[in-house]
Amino acid sequence: MAAARHIEHALGHWFRASPSRSRHPFITGLSNELHRMLVAGDIDIALSFDLPHTRELEVESLFSERLLVVGDRAGGYHLDQPVPFTYHAQVPLALPEPGNSFRQKLEALARDKGITLNVRFEVSALQPLKALAANGLANGFASLHAVRAELESGQLTAAPVTGPAITRTLRLGQLRQRPPSAAVQRLAMVVRDEIATLVSDGSFLSARKA
Repeated sequence: MAAARHIEHALGHWFRASPSRSRHPFITGLSNELHRMLVAGDIDIALSFDLPHTRELEVESLFSERLLVVGDRAGGYHLDQPVPFTYHAQVPLALPEPGNSFRQKLEALARDKGITLNVRFEVSALQPLKALAANGLANGFASLHAVRAELESGQLTAAPVTGPAITRTLRLGQLRQRPPSAAVQRLAMVVRDEIATLVSDGSFLSARKA
């Protein structure tokens, strides 16, 4: 996610100053991968969108954001002109691979609406998604924080989605059976502070505006 790069940079000074930094790496990855690693005990803490609440995990919701549909200039999207969810049956989409939790969420919404999403490309990384959208090959979904620069330069256009709004929740997860070390507790605190900063400066489009 785009926010992960901001948080990773902000945490860099803390890791370099921490004597236990080598035992507590900050790993970025896909949501499904981080969930698997956390449950397996390979990592102590995970920051992930829509991390599931399970009996193995202690999960804390930090923020819910509204996602945008993004396309090229010809798409003519506007941040103040929401697009109905059913519109996405008519346009080519770039979505993550089958089994991804976000794609499953979208496909469930599509079934509820009686439509089929037109998935033209399967991509999980942000940069290929933005390239496909900018070149008019497919529309995709992204956060305001992730595409702000491209919106300002005119490479992309974007709009909120309605009926329903597309949202996701950023969550911090830890294993219940593993008491957090002092370093992990400090890491969690720093992550919370950085997310609060991103929220307060308007980097995210709050789900409360949906």
